[in-house]
Parts: sequence; structure tokens; C-alpha cells
Amino acid sequence: MIFWNLIIRHNKNVIIVWTIDFIDRKRGGFFGHLTLYIRCTVICPLFPPNLLSLFLNIKYNPMNDLIKDVVAWADQKGILELGTPASQMEKTYEECDELREAIYHQGLRLTHYVSSDGNRKNTSDEVMDAIGDITVTLIIQAEMQGLDFQDCLQAAYDVISKRTGKMIDGQFVKDK
Repeated sequence: MIFWNLIIRHNKNVIIVWTIDFIDRKRGGFFGHLTLYIRCTVICPLFPPNLLSLFLNIKYNPMNDLIKDVVAWADQKGILELGTPASQMEKTYEECDELREAIYHQGLRLTHYVSSDGNRKNTSDEVMDAIGDITVTLIIQAEMQGLDFQDCLQAAYDVISKRTGKMIDGQFVKDK
């Protein structure tokens, strides 16, 4: 099933989502429906968004909220206004170096290590932190480029999902 969403923001509390679903013809054809999405963090803080989504007939995707939070944070810090795609790429490289360092120590089977900045680090915590930081830098990069992060991820997956290849020395090598 493929669906499109047209989102109309009524105010910061109410969003109307027009969803057009494309269903396999064997299962029932084409239809659309109007869905009301209420940000429960504002309207009803005790009602979890995933439960609210069941009643309102929408798919709750917490990743959407995280991406919006990252973009809002970057905007508040002036990164989107004063930063450049090149400087953001440098930040991504820095975070990749931190991931490389943590994975190196993980390969040595160390649960803790002293990082290049002299601090004692928990290896698995550092791997998780670095992956999260890299993702944040990529979300900001996508925003700077006027792209939707999830669209970028979907486009990459659409390509790799059809790719063939084999594992060589612990790495997937695509066929040419």
C-alpha cells in the first residue's frame, strides 16, 4: 500500500491530514479519507500519541516528531540561519570519527575506554550516542538542502532494496 498525505496546519494544535491510499487492485482499489490529527502533547498530555492515532484512524510515527524536534532545535541554535551545508558536513565527519573510535574499542572487546579527549567512556553508550549524533547532523543537512529526511532515507532504501551483491570481508559489496 502506498499513501500520500497532504497536511494542512489549522493552528499549532490541530492538523488536518488528507490521505490518499493506493491499494493493490486485488484488495479493493482506490479511496481517500479525511483524518483529524490532534497533537496530544498540547491537547491531552496524558493520552499517548500512538493510542490517540488508533482512535483517529492515522498512523502515528514518532520519528516525525523527533525530526521536527531536531529541526526546531537547530533553528533555535541558529544553525539553519548561520550554518552552511559544508560546515554541517564537517560536523557529520566529527561524529563519524567518534563512532569509528567507539567501534574500534568495541572490536577490542573493551566495555570502557579513555577517549582521545581524555575522558573515560562506556563503549556501547558511545556507539549509541555517535549514531544518534550522526543522524541529527544528517537531519539538519537535509533541512539545509530543502529536503525531507525521511524522503532521503526512502529514496536510498528504494535503491538498495533492489541491489544484489555479496559479503566480502564483513562488508556488502554490490554487483556491478
